[in-house]
Amino acid sequence: VEPKHFSPNDDGYIDNIFFRHNVVYVNPVELSYTVKDKTGTTVFVYVSTYVSSVVDSFYTYDGKDSSGASLTSGIYTVEFILRDKQKGKINVYKSQPVEFVVDIVPPEVEIVCSTTIFSPDGDGVDDTVEFNITINDELSPIEQYTVGVYTTAGKKVYSFKTEEGVSGNNIAKTFVWDGKDEIYNTVVPNGKYKLVVTAKDVAGNRVTQTVEFEVYIPPKQPQKVVETKEEVIYVKNAKVLLEPYGIVVRYSVDELLTKTLEINPKMYLSLIHI
Repeated sequence: VEPKHFSPNDDGYIDNIFFRHNVVYVNPVELSYTVKDKTGTTVFVYVSTYVSSVVDSFYTYDGKDSSGASLTSGIYTVEFILRDKQKGKINVYKSQPVEFVVDIVPPEVEIVCSTTIFSPDGDGVDDTVEFNITINDELSPIEQYTVGVYTTAGKKVYSFKTEEGVSGNNIAKTFVWDGKDEIYNTVVPNGKYKLVVTAKDVAGNRVTQTVEFEVYIPPKQPQKVVETKEEVIYVKNAKVLLEPYGIVVRYSVDELLTKTLEINPKMYLSLIHI
């Protein structure tokens, strides 16, 4: 059976599978394929008496039962039966049942966002946003999934790296974004964005899930600049300045200290004034 999983939903992608057989040529008069559900009930039978070149052939199966209705999602088996005529006697040969999966249900995707608003301004508070993603598929393994940040208008901003190839039926991953785009590595403008997760299973079923969030960096408050003003307060033998961080009193080292690095007695009155 090739492939083992398919989705007969007429979307043009993996809508059919192939039952292939190979037998040692004898004198076949009839071949058939019997499809059964998991309870063992026969749901479809294909019979052909055109078997003159049946040694190596295949049958294309569209996932429908004998009435033409589409099969429901689930696990099925197919069995190949060959009737051969030898010396006027009909012999029946059967293959072992082979399982295959009908799956028309897309994977389930869940996204949990750590916050609806974050501010990637480097202040150590809400500088990143965390996305916890789970993808589950009951019948078919996940073949591919993508995770990316987009504007609400659909323009891609950032793509997360994900595994390639079949990843099993259950995936749980955490992705962290710092608010920077993937081209210029700079923080994106304030506004609403969305995380888009797309997942596809091996049967060809695809699903897209999104969650919105917002980037908002508050505008910086302008700093009040205090110009330096001299002689705000008079202190004898000193210069007094008003700086942004406070009042500054400046002395000349030569006047304030003696050669032995002691306070000059002549400066005591000035210090007492302060």
